[in-house]
Amino acid sequence: GANVGTILLGLVVGLASRNPSGFGKSFLRKVDVCGVLLLAYSVHLTVYEFILLNVHVPLHDLEGMDVSESVEAENIMVYNPLVSVGTAVLTVLLTAYMLQSKSISNGMAVFVISSCVGKITAMGLKLVPQTATTATGPAGTADLIKQAVLASLILATVFAPPFILKPVHIKSTAPTPRMKRNLGPAAKQNLETSSHVQWNIIIYSLFLLPAMLVLSIPSVIKPLMMVISSSFGEMVAPKASELIGFSISLWGFAVLSMTSNYLPEGGGDIWKKISALTLLVGLGMAITAPALPGIGEPAEVVAPINPYHAISSLGNVEARSESAGGWGLVSAALATLLALTGPLELRDRKRSSTGRKDDGLFFRAMIFSLLFGGGVAWFITMQCMSEESFLPVFLTATSCMAVAFFGTVASVLGYFLNLDDFGEVIQICTVMGGAVPVFMLIAGASSLVEGASDAFGMGGWLSTYLSVCSMVFLCFAFAVRSRQEKNASSKSLGNTTCLCSWVCSIIVIYGKYGLADLDGLGTVMGVPISVVGTIMVAPILLALEGDSSESPSSRQRL
Repeated sequence: GANVGTILLGLVVGLASRNPSGFGKSFLRKVDVCGVLLLAYSVHLTVYEFILLNVHVPLHDLEGMDVSESVEAENIMVYNPLVSVGTAVLTVLLTAYMLQSKSISNGMAVFVISSCVGKITAMGLKLVPQTATTATGPAGTADLIKQAVLASLILATVFAPPFILKPVHIKSTAPTPRMKRNLGPAAKQNLETSSHVQWNIIIYSLFLLPAMLVLSIPSVIKPLMMVISSSFGEMVAPKASELIGFSISLWGFAVLSMTSNYLPEGGGDIWKKISALTLLVGLGMAITAPALPGIGEPAEVVAPINPYHAISSLGNVEARSESAGGWGLVSAALATLLALTGPLELRDRKRSSTGRKDDGLFFRAMIFSLLFGGGVAWFITMQCMSEESFLPVFLTATSCMAVAFFGTVASVLGYFLNLDDFGEVIQICTVMGGAVPVFMLIAGASSLVEGASDAFGMGGWLSTYLSVCSMVFLCFAFAVRSRQEKNASSKSLGNTTCLCSWVCSIIVIYGKYGLADLDGLGTVMGVPISVVGTIMVAPILLALEGDSSESPSSRQRL
């Protein structure tokens, strides 16, 4: 094995230093022989080193060692793992030097570096005891080679396309069938190139990259996430949602990088938007680690050690065994991204020819409110009532999401609609005002369940419901206050919701802590928590707006 590696390395050095006009120059220009040999040397060295890593030092070669020490000597290997890491680093430096001297191509350099990084990844996973075992026992040579190959392939699949595919400069607008009949030869060739580019993107995005991700999840991605989780506490196996989130975020990054470099002057806008959304939503899923309610072991520790563990199980499974509230953050993030990128645009799209208002604004606002408002309400409810039984959580969550839906729709329309159409906002607020007490009764039915918590206690339905209502009212007040055009109706409605928000907050504070702390337990520097809470929620009243702030455009002449 060592002789083969020496021969390959000698060929690489010889081809790199030969005369460019020597024998076989045309063949060497078409085929990157030097890069292929360097890749073969890197792969051969990886296999040879992994074989040596599982060879133990014979006991008869250990002279002068006691019998008690000879038992420990069975774990001594012939080859040091750090030497393998060192050879990978040297190979990367050699590749960088040959790339600088233009002895190998960019694409082949990416493959060689990917093979070296894959070897280091497999070596690092072997050094961690929890990831160095498989379902059948300790990881052997075949398992190490499998991890290295899969890690190398997924790295090459993600990072190689920008260096292999040549950028294509085409127009992003597609011609109509009538235009296709009148196209000239150059334009028809451009159209064929555009079709060829689309097929390349489809094959890479829907077949090649997903296949590599699926193959690498059990052997590479999952062990790496276990190692990452160890930095936050105990090393635990990641949830399915974490694996899916990390994988689709990697898919989004790879497709976005590929399309941005493949089509630098436009085109593929749909692929770019989808990949960007997938990247951010996948990161949200990987960070929040959402799970379905009721799945997982009961939590042994009620209070998480930091806010991150309150929404994620990564590294602290005992603190929060089920983070079902994470789906709410993922939903809210998705709604925000869809609103920013255009599918759920919240502005009034005027038709340039007729000037009529956009009929689809209300529908888009409803979809956005369902994802954003409902997601935030779901997250708050699960954080406050995660220790309760199913029925109280279901009733309270449904009520909070319904109120948040109406409030988000009112906030969106209250900010973007013109004053001429502000009557629609008043109608929605009227419906929301009637829905708040109705859904309060629905949420209050959870108190009839045996063993339910106190209404204002930890996990209480009333404190959770009023907290969501307070946030909904406050968001609408700020949305109306931020309008450029205002009138007496808009300001009056904003001030009313601002006062409702403050009242809900005061009810929650005094319902939980009372008017005064008689036992002296709930105090901050001797001051009752209820008083401190009153001071903290007082800035809500800053959203109130007087007549002096009325915009000049809405003032009427007397």
